[in-house]
Amino acid sequence: MVMRSTLVAVVQAEVASDLESGLRHTADLTAQAAARGARLVVFPETWLPGYPVWLDVCRDVALWDHAPVKRVFARMANESVVVDGESGAALAEIARRNGVTLVVGVTERVAAGNRPRNIV
Repeated sequence: MVMRSTLVAVVQAEVASDLESGLRHTADLTAQAAARGARLVVFPETWLPGYPVWLDVCRDVALWDHAPVKRVFARMANESVVVDGESGAALAEIARRNGVTLVVGVTERVAAGNRPRNIV
């Protein structure tokens, strides 16, 4: 039996403030890892659009009908990844361009026109 090894890069870095810059940051860090020989590049949970740390400290986060909470959740939803949309395609291109497999923790958003047929 022939044993093969694969170099794995596990990324632990500061998250970006929005999806667009997060995708650029992902591309840069993936390129750096690939340049060092990594073939599997792993990013943490909720890397895109970033962990909502405010969940841990916001007093009114559970008040769904609270206007400030709605604004924060709306921003997070708008900055989330649409897997079969442009942001998902950008991640696929980052992997393809660098010849790696990416594992990226994301908060996913289903685009209005892409809802599964069984959801009313």
